[in-house]
Parts: sequence; C-alpha cells; structure tokens
Amino acid sequence: GKSSLMNLLLEMSGPVSERAVEKKVFEKDMLFATLDTSIRQITLPGRLPFLLSDTVGFIEDIPHDLIKAFRSTLAEVKYADVLLIVMDSSDPHHDMHKKVTEETLRDLDALTIPKIYVYNKSDLRDKDLSIENVPESDNVYISARTGYGIDELLEKLEDVFLKDSKKIDVIIPYTDGDLLNRLHDSASIISEEHTADGTHVTAVCSTALADHIASRLA
Repeated sequence: GKSSLMNLLLEMSGPVSERAVEKKVFEKDMLFATLDTSIRQITLPGRLPFLLSDTVGFIEDIPHDLIKAFRSTLAEVKYADVLLIVMDSSDPHHDMHKKVTEETLRDLDALTIPKIYVYNKSDLRDKDLSIENVPESDNVYISARTGYGIDELLEKLEDVFLKDSKKIDVIIPYTDGDLLNRLHDSASIISEEHTADGTHVTAVCSTALADHIASRLA
C-alpha cells in the first residue's frame, strides 16, 4: 500500500545504494507494522522536490486508547499540503477503508486539505490496465509494482503544489542577468545549466514573475 509506493518513489529518486535500501520503509501486511511516521525527501529529475510522510494506517473502530497513543502522529496530517489516500484497489473492501479514512480525517479536522485518492495494485484489479487516469479527477490508479500511473500521480501532485505558482522552463540570455537574479531571490530552482545561448533554468515562481519573464523573453 502506502509503503510500497514510498519505496518506489525512493528508488526513482536516486540509485539503489545501501543507504537507499536502509531508507526504505518497512513493508509488512500487519497492523501498525511501523509505529513512527516515516518522512523522506523525494527528488525526481525535472520535478518539484517534496517531502513524503508515510503515516500509520487507519482501521475501522480503532480502540480509544490506541487513538490517544497515536494522536500526535496522526495530528501531523493537519500540516500537509496534500493528502494521498492510498488504498489496495484489488481489495473488495477498499471502499470501506476509504470511508474509515475520511471519518478519521474528519475527527482530526483535516477534511479541507486537498486529497488525491490513490488506488494501488491496479494490475491485480485489472490485468490489462485498461483503467484510464483522467487529469481533472482526484482519483488516480497506479501499480507500485509495475510503475503504472506514477507519472499521472506526480502530475496531480504538482498541480496542487503549483496552485498559486507556475513552473517555468526557460533559457535566459546572459545579457538578462537581472532576470536570473530575480529567480534566485524569489523562486524555487529545480535545475540550472549554462548553455551557449544562456542559462537554462527550470523553476517554480509566482504567476506574476513567470508572466513578466515570458514577456521579457518574447
């Protein structure tokens, strides 16, 4: 479920080394296999880096004492920019799991945070993987095993991250150094490379700055 997705994104973030293997999240089909929230930085080429937090799973009728014990862990959900609700789509009870998760989020006053419903193991549910991921939907069907749907999931994440910003990919001539300085001061630089024509920059900045740069370079 969640852990297998995080492990796939970690592998995509860099070469599989001893350190990367150590950073993998423990996967086991049991309740609260890991009790700590695992936070990892995901850095993929050409995409915005982000922190991915893997919380404990939500189950139906969690005993009250257990809820109290994990309250501080679950409370971190309220500070997320977006929630990925990962479900095993091949499990016939996944709709019930979704309902339980939403009830828990309501208890945590976290229902207003943007949500993406991630239906994992789509390859088990649909052998031909004929499920189409629609850009406007908050549902995305993936397979952490085969990699199906991962690009679409990353696109949906960036749409949330870029809600009040723009991602730009431009070549700034060396004669327009002031534009590059403004990007360094006000933007999140994803990549920067010096070429024969100028500095090739991929960055995220305010819509106003992105429009200003576009007009200057037009």
